[in-house]
Amino acid sequence: MEQNSSSHFINADSPLGRKSKLKWLFFNLRDNMASSHLKIEPEWFPRESFDNLAILNKHDSPSRNLCNLFWSQLNFKDLLDKPKLRLLEVGCGSGRYAKILRELGHDFFYVGIDVVPSQNWKTVSDQVQAEFFLDSATNVSKYLEDVDVVITQSALEHIENDVSLFLALKEHSDATRQTLVSVNLVPSPNNLALAPWHGIRQYGRATTSKILHAVGDNVSLRVILLGGLHSSWFQFRELTLRSLLGKTSSIGTDDYAEGLKKVIMKDAKSFKKNDFKGATFLAFILVFNPK
Repeated sequence: MEQNSSSHFINADSPLGRKSKLKWLFFNLRDNMASSHLKIEPEWFPRESFDNLAILNKHDSPSRNLCNLFWSQLNFKDLLDKPKLRLLEVGCGSGRYAKILRELGHDFFYVGIDVVPSQNWKTVSDQVQAEFFLDSATNVSKYLEDVDVVITQSALEHIENDVSLFLALKEHSDATRQTLVSVNLVPSPNNLALAPWHGIRQYGRATTSKILHAVGDNVSLRVILLGGLHSSWFQFRELTLRSLLGKTSSIGTDDYAEGLKKVIMKDAKSFKKNDFKGATFLAFILVFNPK
C-alpha cells in the first residue's frame, strides 16, 4: 500500500538544485490537476464564522488568518462528546497552537511532537497544560494512548509518508474500538503559486482521495475550503510576488489589515462549490470509528 499521497518524494524543505526545483513544480502541478474516482464533496467554511473577524492578525498571512478563523469556530465536542479532551499535535513547531486553541476557548490536555526542538516548549508548558516530545510522525503510535484528537497545522505537507500517519491512527482506533478524530489544515493546490518550493506537496482531490482510500471503511471524511480566489490573489500580490521581486511586504500595515478583511468577505460571497483549486487553504477532518 502506498505510504505517500504524492507521486514523488522531492522535499523542498532542503535546498534543491534547478533540475529538482523544476521536477518539484511539475510533479505537484500534475498531482494538483489529477482527478479522483472517489466522490468528495467539499464544504464551504460557514459564513457565520466571519462574524469573528476581530481575531484577524495583520502580521499573519491570509492563509494563517483563515486557519485561525477555522479553529475559532471548530467545536471539538460536536466531533467527540467528552468533557475534556486529550489532544496530540503532530509537527507542533513552537507549540504556538497549544496557546492559540486555549485562547480560542478550547479545553484539552495538549501533547506536541516535532522533529525539531523549540526553546518555546518550556514556556508553553508553564502557561497551559502541555507536554512536548522530540520525535517524528513515523512514531505517532507511541503517543496515541488516551488521545481523542490528533491535529496538524501546516505540517502534513512536510511529512514524507503522510498516508502512514493516518494508517497508524486507523490501526489504533480499530484496536481500541474508540473514536479518534483527526483535524488537518493543509495547503490547497493554489499554494503551488502562493508558497513555491515549500514542503513536499499541496492537497487536492487526488492526494486527499489517496488518504481516504488507504484508511478504508468505518472512517468519515469532511473537506472544508478556507478562503477563495480573492484571498489567494491578495496573498500572492502582497506577500509572494513582493518577496520574489525583493520588495517589502505590506504585511503588518493598516492597509494590509483592511485589505485582508475585504478579500475574506468577498470570498464568502462568491464561493464556488467543489472548487478545490480556488481555495486558499483546506481543512479536512477524519473520524475513525464514528459513533
